[in-house]
Amino acid sequence: MQDFEGVVRSRIRTRRHCDGAEIQGRDVPATAPTPTLLSPVSNPRLAFAALRRTHYTPARHPSSRPNRNGRLTNNGFPMTNPSPLSVRSPETADQRAIPRPPIRVASVGFVNSRPLIDGLDQNPGIKLTMAVPSKLIGILKAGEADVALLPTIDYHAIPGLRMIPSGGIGCFGHTLTVRLFSHVPAAQIRAVACDSDSHTSVALSKILFARLYKTSPTFVDLKHATSAHDEARLLIGDKVICEEPLGFEHQIDLGDAWKQLTGLPFVFAIWCAMPGVELGDLPQELERARKRGLANAQKIVDKNAVPRGWPAGIALQYLTMYLKYDIGPRQLEAIRTFHDYADELGLLPGPRQPLEVVQISQPAGLWEND
Repeated sequence: MQDFEGVVRSRIRTRRHCDGAEIQGRDVPATAPTPTLLSPVSNPRLAFAALRRTHYTPARHPSSRPNRNGRLTNNGFPMTNPSPLSVRSPETADQRAIPRPPIRVASVGFVNSRPLIDGLDQNPGIKLTMAVPSKLIGILKAGEADVALLPTIDYHAIPGLRMIPSGGIGCFGHTLTVRLFSHVPAAQIRAVACDSDSHTSVALSKILFARLYKTSPTFVDLKHATSAHDEARLLIGDKVICEEPLGFEHQIDLGDAWKQLTGLPFVFAIWCAMPGVELGDLPQELERARKRGLANAQKIVDKNAVPRGWPAGIALQYLTMYLKYDIGPRQLEAIRTFHDYADELGLLPGPRQPLEVVQISQPAGLWEND
């Protein structure tokens, strides 16, 4: 019993003030060495009651202070739990801005796209993916990219797409890399074996045969090409230069044929964004990439064209003279005309929709902090 009473004696009930202490209703100087103990309890029942009434008074946090009622407050606001454990650490309290995830951009891997994507692979705000043109629409549909350098015919494949006029792959006349090879003149062609890498080029060739050459040949996949004399081959991309087929007396450059038909430039691909994607300053960054890429054309030739078999001089002319990367009113007019003709022939991959073009503001750093 003596030990039990000793435990009871060691319990202290106190109310502490920042300028002193008050124990059992009596004022005690702040310099008091030891607070007064409870009177010894000899009755066990009272001892248990005393134990239930006693409680631990937690240490005060430096920011807390008592109010006029003696209760701890946090700079004047009531503390529901004054324990130091309830105080948030500086690391938790500092609400740092959540970084924006990289925007996913899909592009063509051919030499002709390199001026549009120069330096984008070094930008931490962009995740760059490469594919052949015909695969890009599938990448968008699968939700694997937010923006793509999309063939212009595929704009109607997904409702709500937006065109970003920061750049595109176009021409005003010859392209060098979108050509039809034939043993006979265009009017005598009865079948066309198509390179399936580009939806736009296939649609354009069908339009040209219908409107310019007044014929309607059969179109088949290049895998099923035959050696028929009246069968032509439609090829696009680097292979037209690096693996040019031999023995064909007639060649038609589709860019030049379109100019003969319409007097307009032609746009094979343009940047397009999925519906609802927040672009931030991506349009301005794509503009900077285009300008940077054209300024670095010789470096692009040395790094990307020559290793693929391109003659350096032809590759430089191709990027700086034949291809046009700007998107302006004339290019948008050409796209609408192309869509009109494709719609008449039933070539659009989905319901016709008006062009929605992103308005580009003054260039600024992509997601840079001020």
